[in-house]
Amino acid sequence: MNLFIDCTQKNFYLGIFENNSFVDKQIIPTNNNLTDIAIEYIGKLLTKNNLKKTDIKSIYLVLGPGSFTGVRVGILITQSWISIFKDVKCNVISSLELQMQCENCISIIENKSKSFVSVKKDNILVIQPQYLDNIEIEKICEQYINAKIIKNYQNIDIFENVIYNIKNFKLSENIEPLYLKEAL
Repeated sequence: MNLFIDCTQKNFYLGIFENNSFVDKQIIPTNNNLTDIAIEYIGKLLTKNNLKKTDIKSIYLVLGPGSFTGVRVGILITQSWISIFKDVKCNVISSLELQMQCENCISIIENKSKSFVSVKKDNILVIQPQYLDNIEIEKICEQYINAKIIKNYQNIDIFENVIYNIKNFKLSENIEPLYLKEAL
């Protein structure tokens, strides 16, 4: 079984999947209480599905950009898990790449006058995650006029996107947040 964790946005996305299909999934609204509820909800999800922590063979983690606290909570949970259960693999992806589910996409996570952006053209990431002025992002959108623009996890099924992007998760032994220093 695989555990999916995304704490980077307004909701806490949590799921268990196997063979490219989710067995169970939850979207938990957070009201500035993520640190209080994350472990509890993971435990409830495992219990509900008659699973033990040792049944989890891989964790699929979203590294941001997004909520600073959320990114840290996801990393802390994952690092703790893989330090206790040595055979568990960790696979990571950016929230920008995760929200893409098409061959030609512009993925944006908005943040006031600057935002995070990444671009996929013909199923290849042609612009790696960057933190740019919104004016620069408008120019990128004009340059890739035929690309679908996806912002802030709106109008997507994040769990479908996990399966769609499963090949884009990268195996990682050293888990670091995927946000840029300029955003801090």
